[in-house]
Amino acid sequence: MKKIILSIVAVLAVMVSAGAQEAMTTQRYAAKDFTSLSISNAFEVQLVKSDTYRVTLEYPTDCAQYISVARQKATLFIGLKNKTPRKWMNGKHEFRAIVEMPEVYGIYLSGATKLASEDLFLMNMHPFEVELSGAAKITSLSVDGPSVNIELSGASRADINVNAGEVEADVSGASKLTLTGNVTDLTIDASGASSVHAKNVNATNVDVDGSGASKIFIFVERELKVDLSGASKCEYIGPDEIILRSIDITGASALKKV
Repeated sequence: MKKIILSIVAVLAVMVSAGAQEAMTTQRYAAKDFTSLSISNAFEVQLVKSDTYRVTLEYPTDCAQYISVARQKATLFIGLKNKTPRKWMNGKHEFRAIVEMPEVYGIYLSGATKLASEDLFLMNMHPFEVELSGAAKITSLSVDGPSVNIELSGASRADINVNAGEVEADVSGASKLTLTGNVTDLTIDASGASSVHAKNVNATNVDVDGSGASKIFIFVERELKVDLSGASKCEYIGPDEIILRSIDITGASALKKV
């Protein structure tokens, strides 16, 4: 699919004193009409809710020719070009982005990219999706909408506050998901050495599928369904009148009320 390469609105090169630090460039890009973010290559991203669109990047001046910012349909892509020398991907350089947008419906992060937001994003009637891979992280994010889909793989991490009717979380590898908020129906699929911490989610109904050495911690108010295999473990808290349905536990797995 054709991508629209975004023009640079302003360029500011900041030279620092000779030493361990390197010269950095700050650029603002003309971007608008995007509702999803796809960011890679170890960028540190600050997501800001705003009435207008604005994208500002800061990166090593010598890496300017390898920076890629483009929009494809409703998705904004930020990262490094395919033929970027490996020295820019060794984690020793700083790449920062500030993205301002009215609403966000999808966040897709890979590599060692990190994202944080202090704002609440309302989905209205639109579903919301998060996909993290590699060592990507979301350190803070708050969303409110009808449905939320979360997928973590590799050694990714996410800390999300969510208020939704439905939340589906698929967590694998050595990933860790921490949830807070209020959810009517929470579905968790955890595998490998992953963990899901959702004791601070007020969930009405919870459906858990755990395998491998996964660990799941939840709060459930009404109904709990559990399928555990391998050495997976699930701990739950809630009232005594919780309805347990479809409980299937095999191997060295364990279900425990705490």
